[in-house]
Amino acid sequence: MDWDEVETTAYGFLELIPDEFFKLTPREYHLMYEGFKHRERRKAHYIQYLIAPHVKRVPKLADILSFGDEKKVRKRVTIAERDEVMKELENKLLM
Repeated sequence: MDWDEVETTAYGFLELIPDEFFKLTPREYHLMYEGFKHRERRKAHYIQYLIAPHVKRVPKLADILSFGDEKKVRKRVTIAERDEVMKELENKLLM
């Protein structure tokens, strides 16, 4: 996370004011954010439970959750692409 993302999360999701945010240690901030994500997952499970009898396909948790890190999609990489990236890294390190 970059600093803007950290502050956006603090003020948006965690609803902190700047004074509260700057008094937190990094560990406290991390634990608050993890607690927030835990509460959101609980809410998403509850939503799944409520709508399950009414739909043919229950949405996945990632489709219900409001924070981005649950929706990260990993790109499939071929062996040739992986090898090319590794060679580029080796060349940068050897320069």
